[in-house]
Amino acid sequence: MSKESHGLGRKLRRLNQAIPSNHSRKRQPSEFAAIRHLYELSTCPVSPGNLNEVMAEVLSTAITLSGADMGAIQLWDEQSGTLKISVHKGFHPHFLDFFTNACTDYCDRTPCGVAYEKRQRVLIEDVRKSPVFIGTPALAVLLEAGVMAIQSTPLISRDGLLVGMLSTHYRQTIRQDKLNLHFIDLLACQAADILVQAQAEAALRASEEKYRLLFESMYEGFVLMKIIYSESGEVLDMLILDVNPAYEWQTGRKREEVLNRRVLDFSTPVNPAWFEKYKQVASTGQPLTFEEYAASLDRWMLVSAYSPAPGIIATTFTDITACKRAEIALKESVGEYRLLSEELRQHRNNLKKLVEERTEELKRSERQYRTLIENIPMGISRYDTELRYMYAASHWEDTIGFNAALLKGKTWREIGISEEVYRPWQEKFHQALHTRRVVEFETQYPSLDGSIKDYRIHAIPELDEQGRVESLLSVLEDITERKKIDAELQRLDRLNTVGEMAAAIGHEVRNPLTTVRGYLQIFQRKAEIDKYREQFAIMIEELDRANAIITDFLSLAKNRAIELKLYNLNDVISALQPLLQAEALRTGHKLKINLRAIPNFCMDEKEIRQLLLNLARNGFEAMEPGKTLVIETGVDSDGAVLSISDNGPGISPEILDKLGTPFLTTKATGTGLGLAVCYRIADRHNARITVETSCSGTKFTVSFGL
Repeated sequence: MSKESHGLGRKLRRLNQAIPSNHSRKRQPSEFAAIRHLYELSTCPVSPGNLNEVMAEVLSTAITLSGADMGAIQLWDEQSGTLKISVHKGFHPHFLDFFTNACTDYCDRTPCGVAYEKRQRVLIEDVRKSPVFIGTPALAVLLEAGVMAIQSTPLISRDGLLVGMLSTHYRQTIRQDKLNLHFIDLLACQAADILVQAQAEAALRASEEKYRLLFESMYEGFVLMKIIYSESGEVLDMLILDVNPAYEWQTGRKREEVLNRRVLDFSTPVNPAWFEKYKQVASTGQPLTFEEYAASLDRWMLVSAYSPAPGIIATTFTDITACKRAEIALKESVGEYRLLSEELRQHRNNLKKLVEERTEELKRSERQYRTLIENIPMGISRYDTELRYMYAASHWEDTIGFNAALLKGKTWREIGISEEVYRPWQEKFHQALHTRRVVEFETQYPSLDGSIKDYRIHAIPELDEQGRVESLLSVLEDITERKKIDAELQRLDRLNTVGEMAAAIGHEVRNPLTTVRGYLQIFQRKAEIDKYREQFAIMIEELDRANAIITDFLSLAKNRAIELKLYNLNDVISALQPLLQAEALRTGHKLKINLRAIPNFCMDEKEIRQLLLNLARNGFEAMEPGKTLVIETGVDSDGAVLSISDNGPGISPEILDKLGTPFLTTKATGTGLGLAVCYRIADRHNARITVETSCSGTKFTVSFGL
């Protein structure tokens, strides 16, 4: 029987003494039944594997002892910070669903929550009169389930650890007597001890598993033994509890042949000197290292024995037969013996150093691996087969905006991601799980600043040794900038095509227009056709307009020669300021120019003037009278920056994606070449144009590399 059982036995004896004897009243059969239930429960073996069964037995005992009709045991969940129902009896699903959510939403206003908070029992003899339930939805649910009274007792272990709650529910109003409540207290204490014991065993098993690999891969043989004492405390024998693979190949004995056998029961007895040293370690608790000859194996062993726990002996041994035989042979020559002894000592030191270096190498490899995973510019995460997070790297945390430590064990829905967002991911992840093949797909996800980013995701199923999917690895790559570059390359390709067309046909069209304009000017001077002077002026004006369009068209040519000289962009803007101010007055707008100190860079002044005028005119035309156009210069990490901002209605998304396309215009009289020319000029100057637009205006930014 365990120490917990002895402790409960003492409590039962005290309770038995507290119950009035036959002199005052007859003891009720229910009291004997209660004591019997508690005793049987105290002798029930408990392990993490049968914990739920034991808790169910605890609950049944509580219901029986208290005369209840229903009941539940709730355990404290550290991850959610709430009480969660572990086992229950007599409740319908609606009742369970309601109070599961209630414990999450307002745990401190339920009997179990109050009892947990105050660490003392809460007894509600009539739920209809209790201020805890009056005026709450919970009252209707309780009455629907037929619950009229409730008691909730906290599960507090003997060490004062609060681990859960034991609640019983009654179909009638109650008045519990002190004896029944004493039984419930005993049961609650016993249940708490069982839970603490099970949790400790689970933690111990995890720790044991962690060191199992080291245990099985170590070179030294290892034996774990339990000391068998006589009634007087003398060491009689030792029971082998465990051995490692190195023990098997060093001794020739199989693990299954020696487990749970006494050392002195072997047909080949253990060396008495070894046994005496083991007894010495058991008596003093001090570790001991010694060399002894194992006659049954015909080998010399270096043995280290220590006591990791009272009543337990652990030994490690290494075959040093070769060393010892060499040592004996070298006794014939003291010099050679000393030399070999020094070599042996050095060899041992080297082995120790090698182990230390290998340990440090493994630690360094782990640090390097973790550094790589945490700093690689990709979001790496792992899920179980129910798509619950098992691991998330820090870059993934930056992507979705949730603390990686809080994601573990949760699904997308549980961490609050919209179903509309995660549904496409979920479908592809399920495809990878079902096909056991890598699935690659692209999707979008809102970033922390509210913008939509594009991602390429590899969903990689991870298989166990039997080929079954045990987890899913997700590798997420941000391809937003790559897509923008692809779009920019496509736009430049279109400009190149149009530019090539411009270079091929521009001059051929302009020459006939020049001839026609010359003859029209000659005819315009003749007196006999003076009455058609106005018509001739219109024709010449239209020819000039066509010639201007062709000039813009020729500006799109990729190989157009430009004359680069060192200028300052502020000087160019200052020179154009009168012209820009006149244009602002003509269109009824305001102009604001903010020039900051910027470095000189090589430019074709005429082309930069044309770029500036085109962007400014577009801004004026986009605004209603009275609005302000702002021209600014500055410096970023790459070089000088020019920005032109208007207060217009903004650019629609369908037009924004096509900006810079030749002949694309929203103006009634526009040619659609102004922005295309600006993009071509920027391209010839190794500059980049970016656009920010909203319903309150648009900002064009031209970044020049130095």
